[in-house]
Amino acid sequence: GATMRSKEDTTVKSAFRSATPKASGVSGVLRRNLALKIVSLGIGIVLYAYVQQERNPTVSRAVLADVVYQNLPSGVDVTNDSPQIEINVTGPKLLVDRMKDRDIKAIVDFKGVVPKDPTVQLRVRYDKPTAFTEVNIENPQSFLKLALYKQKTRKLEVTPIYSKDAPPGRRYGDPVVRPSQVEVKGRSDVVDRVAKVFVNATPVEPMGSIDGDFTLSARDEDDNPVDGVTLNPDQVHVSVAQIDAPYEKTVTVSVTIADQAGVGYRIGSYTSTPNQVRISGTPSRVNSISTIDTEDVLVRNLTADKTQEVNLIIPPDIQVLNRNGRPISKVTVFIPILRTNTLPLPTENGIRP
Repeated sequence: GATMRSKEDTTVKSAFRSATPKASGVSGVLRRNLALKIVSLGIGIVLYAYVQQERNPTVSRAVLADVVYQNLPSGVDVTNDSPQIEINVTGPKLLVDRMKDRDIKAIVDFKGVVPKDPTVQLRVRYDKPTAFTEVNIENPQSFLKLALYKQKTRKLEVTPIYSKDAPPGRRYGDPVVRPSQVEVKGRSDVVDRVAKVFVNATPVEPMGSIDGDFTLSARDEDDNPVDGVTLNPDQVHVSVAQIDAPYEKTVTVSVTIADQAGVGYRIGSYTSTPNQVRISGTPSRVNSISTIDTEDVLVRNLTADKTQEVNLIIPPDIQVLNRNGRPISKVTVFIPILRTNTLPLPTENGIRP
């Protein structure tokens, strides 16, 4: 039995010794020319990176980023001389080439800012889409200087502008604008420049009636457009109907004198101002009138010149206008009083006065 166990131990030890050189042989193979293998691996990595770089190299170019305001205080308008910021981006060519202006946003956050001064300087944060995470922004502008303005709202009347050329025998009536007032809103300094709000109304057909919605325009004192304001509403409805044009002609003013001047005096050549007027009405009625009379001018016992404002006698279906087209109802009459050359008759006692 002892001899048998001794043989078994000898067999196991022999097997172990025969296995050990084999393991050592694999490790030796791996360690053989180790430095050369490491160099080869490094060269392979460099070659791979080079090939990848040639296929999609790293490039740089400039793009424009829109300035976006967040948490802007109410009632405040912001003016920025640069609504876009130019930035340089660097990254793989395929991504950089796909990037467009305005893909990146330059965000200015007003959170916690209390606008006391007319200008503020705030930090800029750049936001880019997740598709461009491998694209880097190089040395971007960190701060932005902004001008702050209070907003203002004014109400102004709308002035309609339209051609008054109408067909013969017709004329445009009074324009109707709805709404007649609009709100002008924007920066206080710009709103204050607005002197009037115009609406240019045009007929659908030449010299036709006007009825439609038309866009408004804010103008300054020199009639130049004012940009940077909001009109609410930005359109108004304008209606201008056509009506029959009244027939007009010019006639003479006829002054009516009542009574006589004083004894030994006479009335000279009296005049009226104006001495002619325009009358307006239907053609048949106007054509039937040659003069417009005044009320009686009393001159009884006058011995000196007299100037008097006198009413005109105007028919109910006629309108009287001056040269400027304004209605009138009175004229000014001048009556000169002159001495006569005839002496009065003697009295009963033969004594002349």
